Amino acid sequence: MKILFIVNIISYSEPMGVMQLAAILKKHGHDSFLAVIENNDVFKKVEIVNPDIIAFSIMSVDVNKMIAINQIIRKKYNIFTIVGGPHPTFDQNFINTPGVDAICVGEGDEAIVEVVNRIENNNSIDGIRNIITKTNKNIKLRDLYQDLDNLPYIDRKLAYENTELAKIPLRSIYTSRGCPFNCTYCFNNKYKVAFKGHGNYRRRRSVDSIIEELINLISQYKTDFIRISDDVFLLKSDQWLEDFSKKWKKYIKLPFYCLLRPELIDYEMISLLKNAGCNSVHLAIESGNDVIRNKIMKRKVTKKQIIKAHELCHKFNIKTLTPGIIGMPFTNLEHEFETIDLMVKCKPSLSGFSIFMPFPGTSLGNYCVKNNLLIKSKDWYGTSDTSNLNCFDNKQILAQKNLRDLGPIAVKFTFFKNLILKYLIRINSRGLFSIIGFLSSMYLFDKHIIKIKKTKNDYFSFIKKIKKFYIQSKKAAKVYSKNENIINQKKKLKKDLDDLVLNINNY
Repeated sequence: MKILFIVNIISYSEPMGVMQLAAILKKHGHDSFLAVIENNDVFKKVEIVNPDIIAFSIMSVDVNKMIAINQIIRKKYNIFTIVGGPHPTFDQNFINTPGVDAICVGEGDEAIVEVVNRIENNNSIDGIRNIITKTNKNIKLRDLYQDLDNLPYIDRKLAYENTELAKIPLRSIYTSRGCPFNCTYCFNNKYKVAFKGHGNYRRRRSVDSIIEELINLISQYKTDFIRISDDVFLLKSDQWLEDFSKKWKKYIKLPFYCLLRPELIDYEMISLLKNAGCNSVHLAIESGNDVIRNKIMKRKVTKKQIIKAHELCHKFNIKTLTPGIIGMPFTNLEHEFETIDLMVKCKPSLSGFSIFMPFPGTSLGNYCVKNNLLIKSKDWYGTSDTSNLNCFDNKQILAQKNLRDLGPIAVKFTFFKNLILKYLIRINSRGLFSIIGFLSSMYLFDKHIIKIKKTKNDYFSFIKKIKKFYIQSKKAAKVYSKNENIINQKKKLKKDLDDLVLNINNY
């Protein structure tokens, strides 16, 4: 059978989940192919491959594009379509979308093989665990896959032969599955609850498996830098980390980047990471306000722990990427300024800001839906350059957008901080601030976080991104006047930050 996987976009990192499924299908005698919506190659690939099955992997921000693309395909071809990823896992009503024949809830390592084999033999796929169809919507969950070492290494050719990734000397690898934390804005919290009783949620590969995969990878493709893609790489300093540090230094000898939690970091952990060759880490603080960070987001980390974690990284010359989220429900600019102030104390190599998106199925997403916080004229889970919550007025929405763009400059170059926070974030720059923020962040990212040599194609791609970013920013500049009559409904809702703190656990 021929399976065409379709993803929305591929930047510097491989589509790990899709590549894992392709490797599993190859092991069972099936052929996999890849199309990328952003590359405008989907329809061409459908014609060339003539697939038996189309498999979309989507986040919530990809939904609109996926539906539009699939509708065009289904008008011309009657190809079985299955959709997997976080969005259908938590919005199971997505099965009612025209042109969608099945959705996969949770991991598809074993389910995808059953689906393909049954279709190959002209049998119904109803009743397969983790699979919902239009004729069988009663989902039965299978146990989480436990022995990660038993899975074949991800099929890198799937992406490398269909994109420019092979030419970029940056490679991604995963070492574990399952984030054990309870962040209310993230899918992982609800995912853990949904699969409770279906095996260990946190699973880790052996060090030898990781090293062997990387040795094979490096022998086939030019590699200068490794990105460890785990949601959280380490939970503690242990024997596994000691072995990892020694063997990475002995056999791999390449710098790498990983995601850590500030409250889990200690001297021994950072020392072992530095010994292995760690260049940079992702250390999210999310909010500088204790109530928002710990009571609403459920991060459960103190400012002291956050600052200490950054200081340890600085001590070992490990660069830090420090993100924050702005525009949480019922917050104001003073809350956002607290985040800026905490980041300044942390002195990250690069900070980053995103505007809160109430993803479906998450605790905060559910809260926003049930309390009518969404601007009805906007797609609440689609990509957005501005907040889609109606508890903010136009001035707040503009300031949030500008803070997202200029915040990293205020943190890194503190002599601009007062100018940015007091004046610039209140100006409608019609896209100029977005370009300035994008260029400065990309410069710092390339200089500190992930260091790889750029090719001509990289620079052409960079120019395309700037153009796209500018177009999006100009469109966003029009949102303030368009939405003036439908936002700023805070008084009608009779909800406030204290209410959210009290009730978030119910969602």
